[in-house]
Amino acid sequence: MNCIEKVQSTIEEHALIDNGSRVLVAVSGGPDSTALLSILKHLSSELHFELAAAHFDHRIRPESVREKGAVERFASSLGIQVFVGSKDVPRKARTDRLGLEETARNERYRFLEETATEYGAGAVALGHTRDDQVETVLHRILRGTGWRGLIGMQPRRGIFIRPLLDCGRRELIMHLRSRGISYVIDSSNQDNSFYRNRIRNRLLPYL
Repeated sequence: MNCIEKVQSTIEEHALIDNGSRVLVAVSGGPDSTALLSILKHLSSELHFELAAAHFDHRIRPESVREKGAVERFASSLGIQVFVGSKDVPRKARTDRLGLEETARNERYRFLEETATEYGAGAVALGHTRDDQVETVLHRILRGTGWRGLIGMQPRRGIFIRPLLDCGRRELIMHLRSRGISYVIDSSNQDNSFYRNRIRNRLLPYL
């Protein structure tokens, strides 16, 4: 199956999207979330749901302005409304004395929940892939976890859904390239001062 077929199968198997509902798609501009928006747009007519995109600028990197523009242009080309939010996450992390990753995640999810309410969305689609699932389970093992942690990310958690869990990152990039869809690369993904990046960039290739 190609990625579109896999996503449709995941949606139908886990009843992720109701007929006639609205779906908010979290889009960073990277390959995973860009592919997610492309695939859900392709499926929206057949599965009878409406789409909007949501982009959150953490204001961590200078190129975030370029990423915002890339998301807006791509969504516009698909005829999709875009909601944009922004927060000075580094300052918030210092004020709250929390880690940068934790603060970024908290602020992003808060923005997505508020935007979903504003848009009237029944679900918020996240771009987590099969690769992310592997990283998550390994992260939990290293940190220490019970059996629930070993289950990994689920297709649905409250309002949040993950239609890409059966797709690999490489498959999604091929999907984008075959359709001439551009995407941005987050330079912070190569910053191994972040624990998750060390798992992705060092530990998993070694294993």
